Amino acid sequence: MVRPERNSRPDFSFWPRNGNFGGPNGHWPITAKTPEMPLSRILYRCFLLLGLCAPILSGCGDGGSADQTARLDASDAVQQQIFNVRDRRDVRGLFTYLDYDDPNYRYAATLSFASMPDSTALDRLGQRLKDPNQKVREAAALALGQSRSARAAGLLLEAFQTVKDDSATEFHALLLESIGKCGDRKKLFQLATVPNFTKDKPMLLLGQARAIYQFALRDSLLAEGTLKMVELAVAPDVAPQVRFVAAAYLALKRPINLERDEYAGGLLEALQHEADPKIRMFLATAVARTKKPKAREYLTGLFDRESDYRVKVDLLAGLKHFEYDSVKATALKALNDPSTNVQMAAADFFYENGLDKDVELYRQYAEGSGRWRVRARLYAAAIRHAGPFRTMTRQMIGNTAANRFKSTENTAEKVALLGALSEYGYFYDFIRKAVLPADSTAPRPAPAVLSAGMDALGRILSAPDFNATFGTYAGAVRQEIALALVAGVRTGDVGAVTVVAELLAKPNTDLKTLFPDLNFLAEARGRLSLPRDIEAYNAVQAALDRLNGALPGPPKKNLPAEGETVDWPTLSRLPPNATAFVETNKGLIAFRLYPDEAPASVAQFVRLANSGFYQNLLFHRVENNFVAQTGCPRGDGYGNCDKGLRTEISPLRYDDAGWVGMASAGPDTEGSQWFITHRPAPHLDGRYTIFGRVEQGLDVVQQLEVGDRILRVEIR
Repeated sequence: MVRPERNSRPDFSFWPRNGNFGGPNGHWPITAKTPEMPLSRILYRCFLLLGLCAPILSGCGDGGSADQTARLDASDAVQQQIFNVRDRRDVRGLFTYLDYDDPNYRYAATLSFASMPDSTALDRLGQRLKDPNQKVREAAALALGQSRSARAAGLLLEAFQTVKDDSATEFHALLLESIGKCGDRKKLFQLATVPNFTKDKPMLLLGQARAIYQFALRDSLLAEGTLKMVELAVAPDVAPQVRFVAAAYLALKRPINLERDEYAGGLLEALQHEADPKIRMFLATAVARTKKPKAREYLTGLFDRESDYRVKVDLLAGLKHFEYDSVKATALKALNDPSTNVQMAAADFFYENGLDKDVELYRQYAEGSGRWRVRARLYAAAIRHAGPFRTMTRQMIGNTAANRFKSTENTAEKVALLGALSEYGYFYDFIRKAVLPADSTAPRPAPAVLSAGMDALGRILSAPDFNATFGTYAGAVRQEIALALVAGVRTGDVGAVTVVAELLAKPNTDLKTLFPDLNFLAEARGRLSLPRDIEAYNAVQAALDRLNGALPGPPKKNLPAEGETVDWPTLSRLPPNATAFVETNKGLIAFRLYPDEAPASVAQFVRLANSGFYQNLLFHRVENNFVAQTGCPRGDGYGNCDKGLRTEISPLRYDDAGWVGMASAGPDTEGSQWFITHRPAPHLDGRYTIFGRVEQGLDVVQQLEVGDRILRVEIR
């Protein structure tokens, strides 16, 4: 049973006296600098003042208008200057625009710091928290949170005390959320236990929920935070956007404990009555995490009744929390579902949770599957779970997969089959010869196959059962694989270089003795072209630093060339409400472009689309119930165009399916690759540029598979 919501009466002993907030003696100032004053009490006192006082906003000093409207406008000449300065990551250049009289310019400049966090800007952003324009204040709150700076937490908390009217606003919610991005565990506890954030203050609850969610993304978890999120998720009279964030928290891939008896009933009832699939999918995961028999019974029955494939996918992922035999029938049933995504979720379940006794069952379902992705995953499950003494079984299933590899012309299927073969080290020689043929006249594998082969060899080399698999031959085989990895790097293929470098840079691997001469990595780094190969460059540098025992340096980022600006001419030719029409072999997808929020990204996308760059490119990555990604000229995710982009963060959120974002390998490493979300993905907020949203063809997006193609892109 969930703890009932608290209902506190205002305590007027906290009324301000002589200009101070305090108790009977007037000596309890509400400031973030008072260590004995818990945040929960600060928040409590601040919001007792709602409707009772209206403090004068101070510290603006710019004489700007108090109008609450302000917007981004990529067609405005001054905002174009601001965007260019942001693109150069010129912190001091942006300072000039923070004090403009026009709130639109203050807004654009302030928001720019969300894309380019810098500690030297904290105080200036703190001043904008007192701006007369609410949109500017909101931008400052977002930017301070993006800084991830502990010092920013004090500025945000101080601003939270300023109450302008009788109800909390989006600004207050943003302040709380940003505290979640940079506050410490003490603030998490105080936020989770503040007593008077009630259902009649939805913006406070939203800020509280988002803050606790942000703490969790930083691996800062407390039982009090989880309790609060359960309370919010199961309360039917709480605003839907609050329940959404709370449910998303409960489904995070973090060690969130939901096994308390009092959680199970409330979560189960909430799932039974929730109509919104955006919330229901997260609740399905949360209910599974309770691990209760009633939860298992309900979820296995829900599978037959559920109409939204995304809820089914999350439900299947949650089956891992129950005893295998009690849920196996549901997973087997899912292998025949009309949706490939659901079938893949079932195959993933068996891959992650299968047992030796059912290896033959996985093989049979693999052979009977008409979906190559599902078949390859089930082969992987069968090889993986065959017991250590069943070498003949593993070899037989592996040989079947190897024969399919040789017979298929589907590059994406070859990649998946190499992944299956990597489950048994015995196939290292097949993999090596398949991707690095000894005969120089033999056809070279597709780039995606070569990089997948390097990955497969790396997985075999790092497998915990490597010595048991090869016995007395382990040393010799280890050396053979190491030579193959070096040969892969020396091909100059950027995918092979990246995969091997990432393997060698992993902190938990001890492979240095296999690579006494690191010249092959240094030579590969010298052949890379920036900014196109920035991901590979950073991976190689990280590997060299680790193997040489050096402290890792900051990763390289894209920076514009001297004199380069955002491609304004391309944007100026866009019609109002410009839309990208992407024709695929599965159907048409149309998404609205957002040049005001992400001008550089939209300009790059439009330029590449108009040049035919995207024509015939693959959707090289389709993550179950997450994203479909494309834009790689190689077809494996390691390719890019010759012009790099900087990250562009705006107030837009990944709060639903259909958002279009730029793929990256870290801040300021974007280029030509982009993705479309299958579902809400709030953990991407503030990290990945949003530059569009699907308006037509979301059903097509959800049917895409690895290997599907873009036929053409038209902007109109």
